[in-house]
Amino acid sequence: MDVLAKKMKTVDSSKRITEFILNLMPGKMLDLQFSSPLLVRMKLMLVGYDVGNFLIVKHPSGHDSEYVDVLQAGNVAIVRYIAEGQQGECIAFSAPIRAITSHGSKLIFLEYPKYIENRQLRVSQRQQTHILAEIELLSASGKKAGNAIRGIIVDISSKGCRFSFKTTNTKAQVKKSAIIVSVSIAGHSEDVEINALVRNSRYEHGQIYVGIQFTNQQNEHITQLLSALAIN
Repeated sequence: MDVLAKKMKTVDSSKRITEFILNLMPGKMLDLQFSSPLLVRMKLMLVGYDVGNFLIVKHPSGHDSEYVDVLQAGNVAIVRYIAEGQQGECIAFSAPIRAITSHGSKLIFLEYPKYIENRQLRVSQRQQTHILAEIELLSASGKKAGNAIRGIIVDISSKGCRFSFKTTNTKAQVKKSAIIVSVSIAGHSEDVEINALVRNSRYEHGQIYVGIQFTNQQNEHITQLLSALAIN
């Protein structure tokens, strides 16, 4: 596929492929890349699938003529998405277009994958959690910029965490920047504050999920937090 794919592990067992596909929920945004006849990359929403037969994604909005040369039956897409979990994995597979509906909501039917390639994205294993926390942007001078966002840490390791909060804005994102992660721990009079960096964010089902990397400035605070949560 490309340089990324060469570093990935190939999965060709139909059972394992189905396990990956069943972890995909309708509404998930998939990254589709076409290289013929034009190099085009687009993000399309998964509508559903028929296990062993096909996947269905929503046709891109806009003028049909914009993608008429690419979105044709037989053209092959490289499909990628991030599967969240303890390790975090990038999943990729090739899928020819089988058909495109022309009535009602336009849908694209992709061939069910025969092979899937996956690559773990995280060095440290993360533990699932449900920790109330806040994140707050830092100014250029390193001071808190105000407007803290309250939410939940849904998984965590010594290297970083995934933070989520509710929103009705489907286009909302948290920009890549330096932040402070504040967590209240029972028995501690003050919040544990950890310097961190926002690496990515995405909207899914009424939630914004923020990928956060801890910096190496405050290992003591990270250890204190993980110890309080009984995470090694």
